[in-house]
Amino acid sequence: MTLTLGFTDPLAIELATSGGKSASLAKSAQDLPVPGGFIVTADAYTQFVDPLQAQITELMSSDRPAEAIGDLIRSAAIPGTWLAEFEAAAKAAGLSDQAVAVRSSGTMEDLPGAAFAGQHDTYLGVRGTEAIAEAVRDCYASLWNPHAFRYRQQLGVDQLDAKMAVVVQLMVSVGAEEAAGVAFSVDPVRGNTDEASSTPRLASGRPSAAGRSQSTNSGSPEPTAPRSRPRSRTSRGHSSCMSPPETKMSAATITAMRGRGRSTSARISARVPH
Repeated sequence: MTLTLGFTDPLAIELATSGGKSASLAKSAQDLPVPGGFIVTADAYTQFVDPLQAQITELMSSDRPAEAIGDLIRSAAIPGTWLAEFEAAAKAAGLSDQAVAVRSSGTMEDLPGAAFAGQHDTYLGVRGTEAIAEAVRDCYASLWNPHAFRYRQQLGVDQLDAKMAVVVQLMVSVGAEEAAGVAFSVDPVRGNTDEASSTPRLASGRPSAAGRSQSTNSGSPEPTAPRSRPRSRTSRGHSSCMSPPETKMSAATITAMRGRGRSTSARISARVPH
């Protein structure tokens, strides 16, 4: 059973192995530069919950199954052999002593008719092997978030068929006049292939990924600057929001919109088969 994979491993692009987020990232890594990291496979989740299966099956008939199963997973011990493997994987990816993002990657993400964005949890600014292992376990528990549980019910899928992979990736530092965000090679609302859009913002790009930042049209000659939005700050690995200083937002906006580089990067990414 494979516990971890590098982004360039041939198996990393398989949805059943890596989950939606990790598989897409692995495909991008084939042709584009991406921050280093590794994938904790869905097989690892299966191994972790296997001793709990009898309890999980019993809890499925309880009054609040999602909460109960999530609590059960959070209280389960992390296998001792995992720490050594995570440490080796982090070292191979150049992540030793680095702050990383630990992100859920469900195997039901990106399926036709399903949109699991925001259903599962992400942990930012995680440092050290033990902290990574704990965040991975918390990602497993987030598979059973009540809203994720209800969404699977709406889709009519078997709850026990859902599995969780996890991506561990280097957090990229940005300067005082740099921004993070999301770039789309196609207009995500109208489907216009002649327009690329981006959502630049100071500090963490997570609010952009969650759709809480206004996009900037990079396909027009005079893109409109995005309005100031709350920016993200991490505390104990979780993200919280705080209002951005207006004096810095203008600098970040200028840098983020400089030239057409963001649009070009998005269009290059569009040529990678996903």
